Amino acid sequence: MNSNFNRYALQSPLHIGALRGMYLGVWLSIMFMLTMLGDQLPLASLLFLLMALAIPVLVYRWLRSTFVTDGGFTTLSGLWMQGIVMFGGGALVSTTVAVAYFRWVNPHYVIDMVIRMIEIYKDSSMDGAARIATTLQSMVDAGMLPTAQDVALEMFWLTMFGGSVLSLFASLVARARRVSG
Repeated sequence: MNSNFNRYALQSPLHIGALRGMYLGVWLSIMFMLTMLGDQLPLASLLFLLMALAIPVLVYRWLRSTFVTDGGFTTLSGLWMQGIVMFGGGALVSTTVAVAYFRWVNPHYVIDMVIRMIEIYKDSSMDGAARIATTLQSMVDAGMLPTAQDVALEMFWLTMFGGSVLSLFASLVARARRVSG
């Protein structure tokens, strides 16, 4: 076998996207867990920020790698679709982790957050803060809060939409330089 063989060279952008989506899912899951730890460990919030800032670089490098491996023949739509599939796989993995966390580790996450927000707004001198606290309290009293699974599903859709837009821009940049040789 040729030592220069690249295992991604003969695969479709969808397959590559699915494989890299698993890695992205682990990355996003770690970010989710850092978010949950942010209250107890302030360093977790900083690490979350650094990981979030690294995502565009990571996506660009993966898409550029595909473009270079393919000899510069991968179309914009192919790279974009690879990015969408990467974020789809990543969102599925991280949403599964989030649902598990919300179901078995911290099932009262949403209500606890809303109660904390009510306390913060009650103590705030900001215009309209008392009205926000009253609205939130009425939502709690009426049982109108979203479930934790609803929050996880919204995270999924946000990741998919944001990832699609990011993938488009990363694909444009990945194709901007010609492949040499």
